[in-house]
Amino acid sequence: MAKQQQAVAAIIPLHNGGKYIEGSLNSILSQSVLPTEVVVVDDGSTDDGPIIVEAFADRNEKIRLVRQQQEGQSSARNRGAREVKEALLAFLDQDDLWLPDHIENLIEPFAERRARPLGWVYSDVDLMDERGCVFKRSYLGATNRGEEHPKRTLAACLRNDMMVWVSSAVISHEAFDAVGGFDETLRGYEDDDLWLRFFQAGFDNVFVPEVSTRVRRHGASATHSDRMKISRGLYGKKLLEAYENGSGSNANLVKHHIIHRFVEAELRDIRRCMRTDDHTKMVACMNNLKGYQPYLDADTERRVVEVTSKIEAGLLSTESNASEVTLSCDFGAEHFSKLPSVQPQEISQSDIFAALQAAFWNVRDPVPSAWSEHIPFLFSLVSLLKPRRYVELGVHHGASFLAACQAVERMQLRCNCVAIDSWIGDPHAGRHVDSVFTDFRNNISKSYDSFAGYIRKNFDSALEQFEDSSVDLLHIDGFHSFDAVRNDFTTWQPKLSDVGVVLFHDVNEYRADFGVWRFWNQIRKQYPSFAFGHGHGLGVLIVGEHSPLRRPIEGRSASLLSDDILDLAIVLFGGLGQFPETAIQKPSKDALQAKDNRIRQLEMQISEFQRSTSWRITKPLRALARALSLNKNR
Repeated sequence: MAKQQQAVAAIIPLHNGGKYIEGSLNSILSQSVLPTEVVVVDDGSTDDGPIIVEAFADRNEKIRLVRQQQEGQSSARNRGAREVKEALLAFLDQDDLWLPDHIENLIEPFAERRARPLGWVYSDVDLMDERGCVFKRSYLGATNRGEEHPKRTLAACLRNDMMVWVSSAVISHEAFDAVGGFDETLRGYEDDDLWLRFFQAGFDNVFVPEVSTRVRRHGASATHSDRMKISRGLYGKKLLEAYENGSGSNANLVKHHIIHRFVEAELRDIRRCMRTDDHTKMVACMNNLKGYQPYLDADTERRVVEVTSKIEAGLLSTESNASEVTLSCDFGAEHFSKLPSVQPQEISQSDIFAALQAAFWNVRDPVPSAWSEHIPFLFSLVSLLKPRRYVELGVHHGASFLAACQAVERMQLRCNCVAIDSWIGDPHAGRHVDSVFTDFRNNISKSYDSFAGYIRKNFDSALEQFEDSSVDLLHIDGFHSFDAVRNDFTTWQPKLSDVGVVLFHDVNEYRADFGVWRFWNQIRKQYPSFAFGHGHGLGVLIVGEHSPLRRPIEGRSASLLSDDILDLAIVLFGGLGQFPETAIQKPSKDALQAKDNRIRQLEMQISEFQRSTSWRITKPLRALARALSLNKNR
């Protein structure tokens, strides 16, 4: 029977999902455009899930239950696709939810004329916990780390997880059949595998930036984790086999994307396993690495063999030796591609409040530095800008870099953090002892190795690893002479994206041959900018034309760069920089009293601002005063 154009079938694979299936079915039945049928494929459940589905089917003729022996989620999805005749397929996992306009929004592109046949349309998602509480809204919009949406290049499909959830997509039945459906040998990464095969077969894709799906994230399950590790190895090997005999661009895809992605994932997990003494998972990671070995370049193979042989010999079984596995956070051979252009967006009131709250986070990795007084501002800036790539020139102990990593992790941003330094020292910072770099590297490996790393080169040598328009937030804090900082800015300026912002430390330091202040006085006249006087001074230069800092606040005519708001920011962050939390030692009773006194001073200053500015400005200030009050009572 011919498939009906624009008709949609909803398919749910079910396995012991009785706790969630009622909510999933209700979200389907609440659609503004209903599917013509709903097929639930029970994959050998032993709970009451099938009984709940049968009760729904008794009340609604669109719903039917199909049973099979337990063969896995991919098999259940494929079975569902075989059971229906509709032109479009909409898969929903048993514990996910659709918002009411999911189907309506995602079927629209299928009615348009296109140069290439459309394979799939997908949307942004909210993440929710096991209880159904949303903890991350607009995940792709809020945490984009440079991935392309929609997928336009093969590299975009290979270099990272594709971040396209099956539950957030509507799929062409014709395309699904053409590529053979889901790979039933995979029990993890089967979604990435499907999208890649669509792309390779010439099918187009469309990204709808609005949220239409809520995806449930469960606490880490040992069984699920083991299954995903095995499947990651299978999928990585499948990709390497597919491109084994490639040349030219295909060879580069293997070298720069597939190997880097999967080998580094295994090495990251090996380090975690060594810290937790989890030998079972470590063995799974080692087996995956051995499966990749025939496809590795000589240098990577040498390092992988060294790691696996030491583990097998029992030489890397303790946390103290975990730092020997350093490939993951060593970005010395990494290539950083151009970031997609961003449309100008207004900053919302909720964005501002979230940024103000971020200023009060405790510093997880306090290290000795003149930069410590600016950490509250950095937390707020990262919260506000949500950078996709942060690059720091001149790292030393890493106070600012580790703070940026903390903010990225806490906000779950999809962001690379790249530290660039020789770790030798200079006349201003003095010569670095070996432990400075070792301690910094260990701090990254301990907490941030999934997204952060270092390049141990001088700044000019590292330039070739970055394409133009590949950096959202650049922090320049190297040698502080006028000529040095001018060269750093001039050579790295082309690397800034259309939302690029640059931080300059020591703009208020006039001693000896420090020349940052002189360069700052020149460059700040060419771009929107502002500066803080405390902590030796910090200049903020808004280079990118599309930076949200240039845009009006939502519903207001003023931007964050208006004089009143900048005056408040200087008072606020100057005060927060004096809090004991930014120091290294745990606050004493006297220090806590000093903190309370400082809060009272800030409250008085904010009160003065409230009396002297318009209602438009004082509304967010009143919320800030409440935040300060809450912080004082902690």
